[in-house]
Amino acid sequence: MRSNLVALTFTNSPTLFKNQSKLLDTAAKTPNSFLTISTGIHETSIFISKNLSEEAKKIFENETKTLAVDGLSSITLMLPNDAIDTPGIHYSVFKKLYGQGVNVFETATSYTELTLFLYSKDVEKAFSALKNLT
Repeated sequence: MRSNLVALTFTNSPTLFKNQSKLLDTAAKTPNSFLTISTGIHETSIFISKNLSEEAKKIFENETKTLAVDGLSSITLMLPNDAIDTPGIHYSVFKKLYGQGVNVFETATSYTELTLFLYSKDVEKAFSALKNLT
């Protein structure tokens, strides 16, 4: 689990990838930093630890920002290797969370990880909902 996260969303542009590179360099040099980038067709969402937010503000000052939200946390679930062949594996997680009134702000996935970005106020409820997940 990570807390004190900030979400930033920018309209994709020719300069955005270069600026992401600058942020990656900064994160690599910053102890205890967190950085996740998700690029869509028209926009890019970036989740960073609060200790990177001032530098991110400078790096992306000429980009078109469409969203900035702080007070977020993340929970990462480790999935089995065969999860990609298991229909509904993510649904079971979301069903548990939604049943407890937990809003999932955003998600990020990789081969064996499901990261849920939540408002920090919902973390305790999320853990309670997920503790019996099988």
